[in-house]
Amino acid sequence: MGVFFCGFFHNRKGLSDFFMALMPWLKTGVGGSGHEKPFFYWLQLMGRYEWAAILGLAGALVGVFSRSWKMRFFSALALSNWVIYSIIPYKTPWCIISIIWPFVVVAGLWTDALVIKYRTVNVPVYLFAASAVVVVIGHSVMTGYRLNFVNYSDPSEPYVYVQTKNDIRIIEDIFREKIQASPALQNMVLQINLNDTWPLPWLFSRFPNAQFNENNIAPVSTDADVIFTELSADVGNFSGLYWQRKIDLRDARESINVYLKASTFEGMTLPGFSMVGQPEVRGF
Repeated sequence: MGVFFCGFFHNRKGLSDFFMALMPWLKTGVGGSGHEKPFFYWLQLMGRYEWAAILGLAGALVGVFSRSWKMRFFSALALSNWVIYSIIPYKTPWCIISIIWPFVVVAGLWTDALVIKYRTVNVPVYLFAASAVVVVIGHSVMTGYRLNFVNYSDPSEPYVYVQTKNDIRIIEDIFREKIQASPALQNMVLQINLNDTWPLPWLFSRFPNAQFNENNIAPVSTDADVIFTELSADVGNFSGLYWQRKIDLRDARESINVYLKASTFEGMTLPGFSMVGQPEVRGF
Protein backbone atom coordinates (compact mmCIF):
# COMPACT_ATOMS: atom_id res chain seq x y z
CA MET A 1 0.00 0.00 0.00
CA GLY A 2 2.87 2.33 0.76
CA VAL A 3 4.11 1.87 -2.81
CA PHE A 4 0.80 3.20 -4.15
CA PHE A 5 0.69 6.21 -1.82
CA CYS A 6 4.17 7.33 -2.84
CA GLY A 7 3.46 6.85 -6.56
CA PHE A 8 5.86 3.92 -6.91
CA PHE A 9 8.56 5.98 -5.16
CA HIS A 10 8.14 9.00 -7.45
CA ASN A 11 6.56 10.99 -4.60
CA ARG A 12 8.11 9.79 -1.36
CA LYS A 13 6.38 12.54 0.59
CA GLY A 14 3.07 10.85 -0.27
CA LEU A 15 3.73 8.21 2.38
CA SER A 16 4.02 10.76 5.19
CA ASP A 17 1.09 12.74 3.75
CA PHE A 18 -1.07 9.65 4.24
CA PHE A 19 -0.56 9.88 8.01
CA MET A 20 -0.79 13.68 8.06
CA ALA A 21 -4.27 13.42 6.51
CA LEU A 22 -5.44 11.58 9.62
CA MET A 23 -4.46 14.38 12.00
CA PRO A 24 -7.59 16.57 11.55
CA TRP A 25 -9.80 13.54 12.23
CA LEU A 26 -7.96 12.75 15.45
CA LYS A 27 -8.83 16.26 16.61
CA THR A 28 -12.44 15.90 15.44
CA GLY A 29 -12.89 12.65 17.33
CA VAL A 30 -11.90 14.21 20.65
CA GLY A 31 -14.73 16.75 20.61
CA GLY A 32 -15.58 20.37 20.00
CA SER A 33 -17.05 19.72 16.56
CA GLY A 34 -20.69 20.16 17.52
CA HIS A 35 -21.42 16.48 16.85
CA GLU A 36 -20.82 15.15 20.37
CA LYS A 37 -23.29 12.47 21.45
CA PRO A 38 -23.72 10.35 24.61
CA PHE A 39 -22.21 6.89 25.00
CA PHE A 40 -25.47 5.05 24.24
CA TYR A 41 -26.26 7.02 21.07
CA TRP A 42 -25.62 4.02 18.79
CA LEU A 43 -27.91 1.84 20.88
CA GLN A 44 -30.67 4.43 20.53
CA LEU A 45 -30.31 4.42 16.76
CA MET A 46 -30.23 0.63 16.57
CA GLY A 47 -33.33 0.36 18.75
CA ARG A 48 -35.20 2.70 16.44
CA TYR A 49 -33.94 1.60 13.03
CA GLU A 50 -31.66 -1.46 13.13
CA TRP A 51 -33.47 -4.36 14.81
CA ALA A 52 -31.21 -6.95 13.19
CA ALA A 53 -28.27 -5.27 14.90
CA ILE A 54 -30.11 -5.36 18.24
CA LEU A 55 -30.62 -9.11 17.84
CA GLY A 56 -26.95 -9.40 16.94
CA LEU A 57 -25.95 -7.43 20.05
CA ALA A 58 -27.93 -9.82 22.27
CA GLY A 59 -26.44 -12.77 20.39
CA ALA A 60 -22.89 -11.40 20.65
CA LEU A 61 -23.10 -11.22 24.45
CA VAL A 62 -23.63 -14.98 24.42
CA GLY A 63 -21.64 -15.70 21.27
CA VAL A 64 -18.29 -14.69 22.76
CA PHE A 65 -18.50 -17.93 24.80
CA SER A 66 -19.56 -20.11 21.85
CA ARG A 67 -17.62 -23.19 20.77
CA SER A 68 -17.76 -21.95 17.17
CA TRP A 69 -14.71 -19.88 16.27
CA LYS A 70 -16.77 -17.88 13.76
CA MET A 71 -19.30 -16.96 16.40
CA ARG A 72 -16.59 -16.01 18.91
CA PHE A 73 -14.68 -13.95 16.38
CA PHE A 74 -17.61 -11.93 15.06
CA SER A 75 -19.13 -11.52 18.53
CA ALA A 76 -15.87 -10.15 19.93
CA LEU A 77 -15.40 -7.95 16.86
CA ALA A 78 -18.94 -6.56 17.08
CA LEU A 79 -18.79 -5.79 20.80
CA SER A 80 -15.31 -4.25 20.77
CA ASN A 81 -16.13 -2.20 17.66
CA TRP A 82 -19.32 -0.89 19.29
CA VAL A 83 -17.56 0.02 22.55
CA ILE A 84 -14.77 1.90 20.75
CA TYR A 85 -17.19 3.89 18.61
CA SER A 86 -19.32 4.62 21.70
CA ILE A 87 -16.36 6.02 23.64
CA ILE A 88 -15.49 8.50 20.85
CA PRO A 89 -17.51 11.70 21.47
CA TYR A 90 -17.87 12.51 17.75
CA LYS A 91 -20.94 10.66 16.49
CA THR A 92 -22.90 11.16 13.27
CA PRO A 93 -25.59 8.72 12.05
CA TRP A 94 -23.78 7.66 8.90
CA CYS A 95 -20.95 6.19 10.99
CA ILE A 96 -23.34 3.49 12.18
CA ILE A 97 -22.73 1.47 9.01
CA SER A 98 -19.28 0.63 10.41
CA ILE A 99 -20.86 -0.52 13.68
CA ILE A 100 -23.89 -2.59 12.75
CA TRP A 101 -22.49 -4.94 10.13
CA PRO A 102 -20.67 -7.27 12.60
CA PHE A 103 -23.86 -7.43 14.70
CA VAL A 104 -25.87 -8.35 11.60
CA VAL A 105 -23.36 -11.12 10.83
CA VAL A 106 -23.77 -12.43 14.39
CA ALA A 107 -27.56 -12.33 14.02
CA GLY A 108 -27.23 -14.30 10.79
CA LEU A 109 -24.96 -16.90 12.40
CA TRP A 110 -27.43 -17.41 15.25
CA THR A 111 -30.36 -17.67 12.85
CA ASP A 112 -28.51 -20.21 10.74
CA ALA A 113 -27.57 -22.24 13.81
CA LEU A 114 -31.13 -22.27 15.18
CA VAL A 115 -32.68 -23.21 11.84
CA ILE A 116 -30.25 -26.09 11.25
CA LYS A 117 -30.48 -27.41 14.79
CA TYR A 118 -34.22 -27.11 15.46
CA ARG A 119 -35.84 -27.28 12.03
CA THR A 120 -37.02 -30.86 12.58
CA VAL A 121 -36.46 -31.59 16.27
CA ASN A 122 -38.09 -28.52 17.82
CA VAL A 123 -40.63 -26.89 15.54
CA PRO A 124 -41.67 -24.10 18.02
CA VAL A 125 -38.07 -22.85 18.29
CA TYR A 126 -37.71 -23.03 14.52
CA LEU A 127 -40.94 -21.06 14.02
CA PHE A 128 -39.84 -18.50 16.61
CA ALA A 129 -36.56 -17.93 14.75
CA ALA A 130 -38.35 -17.68 11.41
CA SER A 131 -40.90 -15.24 12.84
CA ALA A 132 -38.12 -13.06 14.27
CA VAL A 133 -36.50 -12.88 10.84
CA VAL A 134 -39.81 -11.88 9.22
CA VAL A 135 -40.45 -9.18 11.85
CA VAL A 136 -36.93 -7.75 11.50
CA ILE A 137 -37.10 -7.67 7.69
CA GLY A 138 -40.59 -6.16 7.78
CA HIS A 139 -39.48 -3.45 10.19
CA SER A 140 -36.47 -2.68 8.00
CA VAL A 141 -38.66 -2.34 4.90
CA MET A 142 -41.17 -0.04 6.62
CA THR A 143 -38.42 2.08 8.17
CA GLY A 144 -36.59 2.37 4.87
CA TYR A 145 -39.76 3.46 3.10
CA ARG A 146 -40.59 6.03 5.80
CA LEU A 147 -37.10 7.54 5.75
CA ASN A 148 -36.72 7.65 1.97
CA PHE A 149 -40.20 8.66 0.83
CA VAL A 150 -42.08 10.25 3.75
CA ASN A 151 -39.87 11.72 6.49
CA TYR A 152 -36.71 12.28 4.46
CA SER A 153 -36.38 15.88 5.69
CA ASP A 154 -38.07 15.53 9.09
CA PRO A 155 -35.59 16.48 11.86
CA SER A 156 -37.55 14.39 14.37
CA GLU A 157 -36.00 11.34 12.67
CA PRO A 158 -32.48 10.87 14.11
CA TYR A 159 -31.28 9.45 10.79
CA VAL A 160 -32.30 12.73 9.10
CA TYR A 161 -29.22 14.68 10.11
CA VAL A 162 -28.32 18.18 8.79
CA GLN A 163 -30.50 17.29 5.82
CA THR A 164 -31.37 19.82 3.11
CA LYS A 165 -34.96 21.05 3.58
CA ASN A 166 -37.68 21.03 0.94
CA ASP A 167 -37.62 24.83 0.66
CA ILE A 168 -34.69 24.69 -1.73
CA ARG A 169 -36.77 22.59 -4.13
CA ILE A 170 -39.07 25.59 -4.58
CA ILE A 171 -36.12 27.65 -5.80
CA GLU A 172 -34.86 24.85 -8.04
CA ASP A 173 -38.31 24.43 -9.59
CA ILE A 174 -38.47 28.17 -10.32
CA PHE A 175 -35.05 28.03 -12.02
CA ARG A 176 -36.01 24.94 -14.01
CA GLU A 177 -39.27 26.43 -15.24
CA LYS A 178 -37.66 29.73 -16.23
CA ILE A 179 -34.73 28.09 -18.05
CA GLN A 180 -37.08 25.80 -19.97
CA ALA A 181 -38.90 28.92 -21.21
CA SER A 182 -35.69 30.95 -21.74
CA PRO A 183 -32.60 28.71 -22.12
CA ALA A 184 -30.27 31.74 -22.14
CA LEU A 185 -30.99 32.16 -18.43
CA GLN A 186 -28.67 29.23 -17.79
CA ASN A 187 -26.14 32.08 -17.75
CA MET A 188 -27.98 34.20 -15.17
CA VAL A 189 -25.86 35.62 -12.35
CA LEU A 190 -26.23 33.95 -8.95
CA GLN A 191 -24.57 35.61 -5.98
CA ILE A 192 -24.43 33.41 -2.87
CA ASN A 193 -23.28 35.48 0.12
CA LEU A 194 -23.52 33.08 3.06
CA ASN A 195 -21.37 32.21 6.05
CA ASP A 196 -21.82 28.56 5.09
CA THR A 197 -22.89 27.96 1.48
CA TRP A 198 -23.42 24.19 1.61
CA PRO A 199 -25.27 22.54 -0.19
CA LEU A 200 -25.71 25.36 -2.74
CA PRO A 201 -22.35 24.66 -4.49
CA TRP A 202 -23.54 21.10 -5.10
CA LEU A 203 -26.88 22.30 -6.45
CA PHE A 204 -25.92 25.41 -8.43
CA SER A 205 -22.31 24.97 -9.58
CA ARG A 206 -23.70 24.03 -13.00
CA PHE A 207 -24.47 27.72 -13.51
CA PRO A 208 -21.36 29.31 -15.06
CA ASN A 209 -22.02 32.70 -13.45
CA ALA A 210 -22.62 31.45 -9.91
CA GLN A 211 -20.51 33.26 -7.29
CA PHE A 212 -19.94 31.47 -3.97
CA ASN A 213 -18.74 33.94 -1.33
CA GLU A 214 -18.31 31.84 1.81
CA ASN A 215 -17.17 33.46 5.08
CA ASN A 216 -15.66 36.42 3.24
CA ILE A 217 -19.01 38.01 2.45
CA ALA A 218 -18.87 40.16 -0.67
CA PRO A 219 -21.03 43.28 -1.17
CA VAL A 220 -24.47 42.52 -2.51
CA SER A 221 -24.47 42.97 -6.27
CA THR A 222 -27.45 44.80 -7.71
CA ASP A 223 -26.69 43.22 -11.09
CA ALA A 224 -27.27 39.68 -9.85
CA ASP A 225 -30.38 37.86 -11.01
CA VAL A 226 -30.49 35.73 -7.85
CA ILE A 227 -29.03 36.60 -4.45
CA PHE A 228 -28.76 34.38 -1.36
CA THR A 229 -27.91 36.18 1.90
CA GLU A 230 -27.97 35.67 5.63
CA LEU A 231 -30.96 37.21 7.41
CA SER A 232 -28.60 39.72 9.03
CA ALA A 233 -27.16 40.93 5.71
CA ASP A 234 -27.60 44.59 4.79
CA VAL A 235 -29.36 44.75 1.42
CA GLY A 236 -30.38 48.39 1.62
CA ASN A 237 -28.42 49.26 -1.52
CA PHE A 238 -30.70 47.37 -3.88
CA SER A 239 -31.49 49.23 -7.07
CA GLY A 240 -34.37 47.68 -8.87
CA LEU A 241 -37.18 45.44 -7.73
CA TYR A 242 -36.58 41.98 -6.29
CA TRP A 243 -38.85 39.22 -5.08
CA GLN A 244 -37.78 38.14 -1.57
CA ARG A 245 -38.50 35.02 0.45
CA LYS A 246 -37.06 33.51 3.63
CA ILE A 247 -36.26 29.80 3.35
CA ASP A 248 -34.91 27.07 5.60
CA LEU A 249 -31.83 25.55 4.02
CA ARG A 250 -31.03 22.68 6.37
CA ASP A 251 -31.04 21.56 10.00
CA ALA A 252 -28.74 23.23 12.53
CA ARG A 253 -28.66 26.40 10.44
CA GLU A 254 -30.65 29.63 10.64
CA SER A 255 -32.91 30.61 7.76
CA ILE A 256 -31.64 32.63 4.80
CA ASN A 257 -33.10 35.16 2.37
CA VAL A 258 -33.47 34.57 -1.37
CA TYR A 259 -33.90 37.47 -3.77
CA LEU A 260 -35.05 37.02 -7.38
CA LYS A 261 -34.71 39.94 -9.77
CA ALA A 262 -38.21 41.00 -10.81
CA SER A 263 -37.22 41.77 -14.41
CA THR A 264 -35.57 38.36 -14.83
CA PHE A 265 -38.47 36.37 -13.39
CA GLU A 266 -41.24 38.52 -14.83
CA GLY A 267 -44.50 36.73 -15.47
CA MET A 268 -43.79 33.83 -13.11
CA THR A 269 -45.89 32.71 -10.17
CA LEU A 270 -43.64 32.95 -7.11
CA PRO A 271 -45.38 31.49 -4.04
CA GLY A 272 -44.36 32.98 -0.70
CA PHE A 273 -42.35 35.85 -2.24
CA SER A 274 -42.88 39.55 -1.56
CA MET A 275 -41.61 42.55 -3.50
CA VAL A 276 -38.69 44.61 -2.11
CA GLY A 277 -36.35 47.30 -3.44
CA GLN A 278 -36.86 50.43 -5.50
CA PRO A 279 -37.78 50.74 -9.18
CA GLU A 280 -34.77 51.42 -11.38
CA VAL A 281 -34.39 55.03 -12.45
CA ARG A 282 -33.51 55.27 -16.12
CA GLY A 283 -32.12 58.39 -17.76
CA PHE A 284 -33.47 59.99 -20.91
